Formats: sequence, structure tokens, C-alpha cells
Amino acid sequence: MLDLVLPQRCVSCRALGENLCGSCINGFTILPSLHCPLCNAVIAKPSTLCRQCRRKHPKLRGIVVVGSYAGPLRKAVHGFKYQSRTSLSHNLGQLLSASIIEAGVPPSAAIVPVPLHRKREAARGFNQATLLAQEVSETLRVPVLKDGIARVVDTPPQVGLSRSQRLRNVAGAFSARPGAYCRGGVLLVDDVATTGATLVTCARQITQEGGAPWVWGAVLARGG
Repeated sequence: MLDLVLPQRCVSCRALGENLCGSCINGFTILPSLHCPLCNAVIAKPSTLCRQCRRKHPKLRGIVVVGSYAGPLRKAVHGFKYQSRTSLSHNLGQLLSASIIEAGVPPSAAIVPVPLHRKREAARGFNQATLLAQEVSETLRVPVLKDGIARVVDTPPQVGLSRSQRLRNVAGAFSARPGAYCRGGVLLVDDVATTGATLVTCARQITQEGGAPWVWGAVLARGG
């Protein structure tokens, strides 16, 4: 009855029928897979880091990205994150899961959503990364571990900052529970990465404090 009164519309093109239509999904701008997800240098293996970035971040093995933060994908992520279209987590989570499988990410012991500060999560009502992680968990059959890392500082938004400024902004913002990830590698999930500063910082804490041997990142979109 609710669907008759308030029928579902695509968050991107407003077509009737579903939260995110097939035409808009086909319109996502898929990023070239053979470019480093941090610096955009040419690489040999999809979604992995280039040699220089591997030297800087030896425990972060790579970052899977579905597409560019533009067009229909940007509208979908924006609706999911800022308009409380939480039902989109299923569509977007399936797309992210497919990209993770296609990239050949090795089996992990836990899936970890990038945490929001408790004040920001309370104001929004949910953490979009957690909803995505839960969808990926169902596909990959890997448990979600939410309490192994926390955002202990409510940092200002990263929008408009350079990569070095973003790294400084999130320095000290996360803390991992000692030994939380000692059983194996971690798949770190978020919605958007621009410079990768948040993923790099979380990966460092998960490996240094949490004890994980390695981390792979996975995001819906990469911003420009």
C-alpha cells in the first residue's frame, strides 16, 4: 500500500520503480583499474598501490574503487548519505561487493567500516560505512567488526583540503583496540575517498595498534 501511495523513485533520475535504476548504474563512470588509487600512477595489478605508495604505506595493500564521484554515482551516494535513503545500502553494497571480488582481494578476517565520531553518527542517525560493510559482509561471508576502531576526535570536514591538510586533519583522530585484528587481514570500507587520507590513517592504526597483518580499502567512489 505504501508503494502505491509513495512509489519508489530512482535517487538519480527520479524514474519510477526502484531506488537506483539500471540505466543510472550503467551510467556510473568506472575509474581505470590500472592506476594507483592514491596517486593515480600507472600500476600493473588492478586496485593495488604503486611502488612509491607501497613504500609509504606498506600495510595498506590496495583500495578497491567502484567509480568516480560524479554523475549518477554522486547522486546515489549523496542521497544515501545526506537524504537518509538508507535502503540504497543494498544496491550500493552489491556493487561494492562485486568490485571487491573482481579485484581479487584476498580473504580477510574482518570487515571494518570507517567510524564516524559518536556525535556525528548520532546527528545523522546512522553510519553509511557500517551499512555498506553489512551488505558486503553478507556477500563475502566475512564478519563485520565495528568496535575495533573508534573516531576519538570530531575533526572538521575534509572538503576543500589538500592531501597534506587532510592527513594533518585526521592525524590522531582514530584509535584501534590493541589486538583487535590479530587474527588476520582487514577489509576497510567507506563511501568516498578523495586523497585516501582517512583510509591511510585508519589502516595505520588497525595494523600498528590493532595488530592486523594487512589492510585493503574498499570505497564506492573516488573524488577529484
